[in-house]
Amino acid sequence: GGIRRLSPAEVEATVLDMLAELGAPSGDVATALAPLDTKHSFSNRTESGNLSSSQLQALIEWAEGVSLLGAQTPTDCTLGTTWDTCAADYTEALARLAFRRPVDVEDLARFETVYNEVGAQVDAQAATRAVWEMALLSPDFWYLSAQTEEGSQRLDSHAIAARLSYSLWGTMPDARLRDMADVGIDDETLRALADEMLDDPRTIPVLTAFHREWLHLAVPSSLEKDPARYPDFDGELAD
Repeated sequence: GGIRRLSPAEVEATVLDMLAELGAPSGDVATALAPLDTKHSFSNRTESGNLSSSQLQALIEWAEGVSLLGAQTPTDCTLGTTWDTCAADYTEALARLAFRRPVDVEDLARFETVYNEVGAQVDAQAATRAVWEMALLSPDFWYLSAQTEEGSQRLDSHAIAARLSYSLWGTMPDARLRDMADVGIDDETLRALADEMLDDPRTIPVLTAFHREWLHLAVPSSLEKDPARYPDFDGELAD
């Protein structure tokens, strides 16, 4: 149980997909790597979200590095130092990917405040970087939504799409999956989607990593076998 947090690998994959969809240069892959802070076998358990001050500082520096790439995203309009339609559309597209759900008025109002403050003090590029950093450091980016349908305990369609995508593909929902979530994902559609996604090659590395962590195969020397059933298995073979 508990809140589902993205693992470092999922963060990397998500950021790279965000940059690709928005048309920004991919740059150095290492820039997209979130600082490793795994404390448990499974790298996305709730407890692994208890970060130290040094880890939090590392995340801030990471977000600043990614924002350098994000600020190079091409736009159809010119981003200025004050919030306008161009800035709103740009930020909404960014936050839609980062939060894996439609962006509401309250979300945009918070981005607007930061954009205007930074734009007034520095320049348009700094304001653009600020909204990237704000999106990447938001709990809505790091944690999967547990939002339910109104009057129900069933997850809403955007939360379902995100959990499907991360469980099977290890990254954010793609454009088709997001469009399906916008329309609504009922139980029949959910089953068909899961079957379809399991046939996608993107599931192979994700499911391999899951079983590797679950069975502790990353450290074979720690494995123990019943000597009666596996008489040839010893420490040398494990190493």
